[in-house]
Amino acid sequence: MQDFTKSYAPKNMLNPIAIHNGSGLREISVSNDATELDPGTGLSCNKDGDNHVLTLYHGYKNSGKTYNGNMLWETNTPGMYMGIEVTSINFGGQYWNEKFWVNWSNGETSGAKKFDLTNIMPKDGRFELCQRPTNWTYFGLGGIVLWVKYHLYIDDSFNPAGATSLSVSLQKEQSYDYQFASSPAFSGSYNVYYDIAPNQLTINYPTCQANAVTGDGVTNSTVPFGEQNAKDISANTINRKFSIKLSNCAYVKELNVTLSSATVGGQDNTLLGNTLTGSEAAGGIGVMIEGEKNPNSPADWTLLKPNISSSIYSFTNSPDYENSEIGNAEQVMNFQATLKQDGNKAITPGKFKATGKFTITYP
Repeated sequence: MQDFTKSYAPKNMLNPIAIHNGSGLREISVSNDATELDPGTGLSCNKDGDNHVLTLYHGYKNSGKTYNGNMLWETNTPGMYMGIEVTSINFGGQYWNEKFWVNWSNGETSGAKKFDLTNIMPKDGRFELCQRPTNWTYFGLGGIVLWVKYHLYIDDSFNPAGATSLSVSLQKEQSYDYQFASSPAFSGSYNVYYDIAPNQLTINYPTCQANAVTGDGVTNSTVPFGEQNAKDISANTINRKFSIKLSNCAYVKELNVTLSSATVGGQDNTLLGNTLTGSEAAGGIGVMIEGEKNPNSPADWTLLKPNISSSIYSFTNSPDYENSEIGNAEQVMNFQATLKQDGNKAITPGKFKATGKFTITYP
């Protein structure tokens, strides 16, 4: 007999990832289905049946990091790591379905995972082939098929620099990815090696392709107030609801909104000021903009202060977003505009127009 190496170039071994702001070590993707690694050979028996323990080794380089108690393995991409979960093994038609993580050092170490076939394989008709007068004759029982799920993690040192695709592989300190070996090894036993090619990883960035401002009476992104009296303005009872709708969104976890304007209130700079001037312009009033409550902004209404970078309205309709999901295609944020007195300035009649620019980012 001789050692056997099977090479693999699995497609879609790694799920696409989406880039979001974050801090610390975090999981960003888990393969949907376990990758099947079938060498088509590997499992035999001998006359005495004394070679019944198989050991699973791996060749990966320890990153020195763990996540939820599981060891993470270094990749060829700085700041990116993998956790390895074996979901099933087929030993010649008999399945080991107790999931486990690769949580031991590389190479032939004492901590490697061992499997006693006497507890896995029944004494079925195939074993009768092993009852021969010489124990150096071996009879094939089938291959050893691995199903492996890959968990992808990044930390703050990961920087894709705008790349949309990366060739990702696990760093190895052995010549193989996985190895099955008889334990103990003796004459006639041999090793099965699994060698896996780098996998292409697709990188997505959050985006939305269209937007619209909607609400009662809203036209061309203009929210109308009509004619109002000074008493109601002073009482803060005049408000208008409007929405900003983003469509064709992908990989959007949350939205951050800031407000800017060339003209703000003279006394109250949290207000959008009147851009009209001259004798016909109204005085002493401005518009306050607030965002409606959502899982990211728990207050009933969150004030957006114009030209203040730290004044952010955060929005999500995917509070359980995880692992680079494609997310919701439509994002609708609700706001209200309130006509208010500008500090203690006297309210004077006239025409009024305020302009605000909403800047939306995808953290």
